[in-house]
Amino acid sequence: MNNLNQLQTVSTQRAEFYARRYEITGRELEAVLHAFGLTHREFGVTISKSRVTVCRMIAASGNIKIRIAQALEKLVGSGIYESIIIQYRENRQKRLDQAMKNRATREEEARLKKEAREKAKFKRLERANSETSKENIS
Repeated sequence: MNNLNQLQTVSTQRAEFYARRYEITGRELEAVLHAFGLTHREFGVTISKSRVTVCRMIAASGNIKIRIAQALEKLVGSGIYESIIIQYRENRQKRLDQAMKNRATREEEARLKKEAREKAKFKRLERANSETSKENIS
């Protein structure tokens, strides 16, 4: 049963990947180039662009052009392209999940500290009130 769940998960991941196969960011482009051992200049020659243009694509915030992603896949091979992009996306998701978890933890710690300060303040006020009432009685 566990193997079936793993296969379904892998199948779902692959389907999601194929739907967005060529929607890669500059950082994903750089990850593939680095993993395959290509320089910006070498890739630039392949796509008839300069090294500077490749650097700009990597630094850009949006997705790169589909034509460039297809050329990259053709250059490094489908299997390598697929595995590196999937691995990059999984790692990015893990980092995001961890960041969210850390944020939630920090928020909870801040809430608990605030609650402890409020309790301490309340106790001080209670003590001050009880001392004032004792003085009034005497």
